[in-house]
Amino acid sequence: MRLWRRDDSGYWYASIRDASGRRVKRSTGYTDRKAAEAIAREWERELADPDAAALRAETVATCLERFVLATRNERTRSFYAQKAGHLVAILGADTRLSDLRPAHLDGYIATRRGHYVVEPSETREGKPVSEHTIHKELATLRAALTQSARLGLYKGDARALVPRHSPEYRPREHWLTLPQVRALIESFHTSVADHAARVAFAVAVGAEWSALDRARREDIGEDFVRVRGTKSETRDRVVPVVLEWQRALLTFVREHATGEGGLLFAPWHWRSALLSLERAAARCGLPHTTWHDLRRTYAQLMRRAGAELEDLAPTLGHANARVTAAVYARLDVEALRVRLAASTGTPVGQTQRTEAHSSDPSDESRETKERKSPDKSGGSSGTRTRSQRIKSPLHELTLRQESRGERPQPSSAGTPVGQLRRVK
Repeated sequence: MRLWRRDDSGYWYASIRDASGRRVKRSTGYTDRKAAEAIAREWERELADPDAAALRAETVATCLERFVLATRNERTRSFYAQKAGHLVAILGADTRLSDLRPAHLDGYIATRRGHYVVEPSETREGKPVSEHTIHKELATLRAALTQSARLGLYKGDARALVPRHSPEYRPREHWLTLPQVRALIESFHTSVADHAARVAFAVAVGAEWSALDRARREDIGEDFVRVRGTKSETRDRVVPVVLEWQRALLTFVREHATGEGGLLFAPWHWRSALLSLERAAARCGLPHTTWHDLRRTYAQLMRRAGAELEDLAPTLGHANARVTAAVYARLDVEALRVRLAASTGTPVGQTQRTEAHSSDPSDESRETKERKSPDKSGGSSGTRTRSQRIKSPLHELTLRQESRGERPQPSSAGTPVGQLRRVK
């Protein structure tokens, strides 16, 4: 290495040989010799060992950006981008991965615990960032570090660096009864019948949102429906149609879905879909409802109809029944009592609950509210015409079951194969 200073600028220049022996000349940008020599020595090390230079150049921002861009699914990419934004803001965009220490991550957790999702004010109580959110952010960083290590840009141990911040996970338990599904479908305006058809399809076969976008008309067959999931190999699956409410919903889908070019549904951005579903649920007097809750609804209705976990798991695209039992088909104590009584041959009397007429208090309160509250035309909502609302395919089905006090057809385990009908 050789240093010299140009009289016209006052800056020190360096002449360094790279790994091939070629001489490289560049300005250090310093007028102080010691500072210029220090930066020149660093350049010399980088030119002699390009791999080491790449390691030193990898920062928190470049690591996370590469990881986010490598994610194919749009919704998942948006999720990771949001988590990465917090990591970059707190850890520092230009912080080198080689400089990260466990203390940095401990400081990150402490900082995030002081943040709020909803800032407190004089009129409302603040909502702090949850431990589960912090867990997801750390998991994002761990995955990004693992990717950089695979590419040879990080030599550390991602698992050792990022703490296992694992708060107790409590999955959502919200699902809809058949009367609630009927009300949700009917809450959509006829101008967006395709949106109501998406709801019906998601409940009928337990389809995830991404599979709705890829669904095609030919996927609805005689006794089976193909669900085009992509999250894993088991997500591209075929779901049997064995219950009457499934057939009613799928018939509605075929009549109201407006997709073109072979697709079953018209394009609908997932952010808009989340908001629309939330508003539709609010119009029905239902709690906050997500598209994933519709998938859980399918699992709960099938479970209460008698489906076993090991039979239900493949229809949801799960490799085994563990996730199915923990997240989608966990039974409450009353439903568990009914199943235990049935398996032991113990009569349960009139307290037996079915998926068609579950004693959900939200149903009663919503129906009472509809009878009492007037609509904009001056009449009661109970007598309001539905000329601009969709008539649910479950309307006659659930009324008939409720009036007779019947239990719906059993699951695939109890449905004769000869009774399976073609969905028209």
